[in-house]
Amino acid sequence: HATQQPGPAVVVEVSPGFAGRDVEAEHHPQGFRVEDLAERLDESGELAEMRRRHVDFFLEFARQDAEAGQQSSEWLERLDSEHDNFRAALQYSGELDTPLELSLVAVLAPFWEHRSHLREGLERILEALDRHPDAPAELRTAPMSRGSIMALKQGDLQTARQIAQSKKELHEAAGEEDGVGDALHLLGVVATTSGRFEEARALRQLLASPGSPRGVPASHRIEAASGRGGCPGREPSGDEEDDHGD
Repeated sequence: HATQQPGPAVVVEVSPGFAGRDVEAEHHPQGFRVEDLAERLDESGELAEMRRRHVDFFLEFARQDAEAGQQSSEWLERLDSEHDNFRAALQYSGELDTPLELSLVAVLAPFWEHRSHLREGLERILEALDRHPDAPAELRTAPMSRGSIMALKQGDLQTARQIAQSKKELHEAAGEEDGVGDALHLLGVVATTSGRFEEARALRQLLASPGSPRGVPASHRIEAASGRGGCPGREPSGDEEDDHGD
């Protein structure tokens, strides 16, 4: 009888963030299960540490790449190549119950928008917000802005309005005038897109009044409301407001 030869080596990659460590094991007649290794690492506490380092590594990777690439085509391609690793980082951050998940969805939001991963992006943002309701306002408001815009672009006007309203309340509680203005701007765009023109006009007047929350510059508000700033919808004419104000 021929002598049974051992199978090929199995390399289990633990993540670039874990000091480049790889774990190797050889097949033997009884076989080798990666699940066994994961169970041992879990029991020792190493698995949680490995996953935390994975989250830290890819959060920093996305941040530095965004700053260096300024959301260029090269930046998008680099994030494309690591998309599965970012998905794993989001999964791990959720399992570890760390507010780093909020930071991760905020930094990945422009990538999801540019690559039209709007459904995935919105789902990830809502999951992160639901998991960390007591996180500091500065961690929650950026994902809220992006989430409201993503919902708006998908035609989910109810979700877009709910997120923008929650953002407004959060900024009001923190006494952040600019943030309140930004939330009012989002609510105005949602109202315009929804055909609630009287509400949209009232919000525009509030933002334009002396002493109002600053938020987004007036020129940007007009562009966004009319659809020229990358948001759906257009600013109605006076006749349209009269016809549809109710």
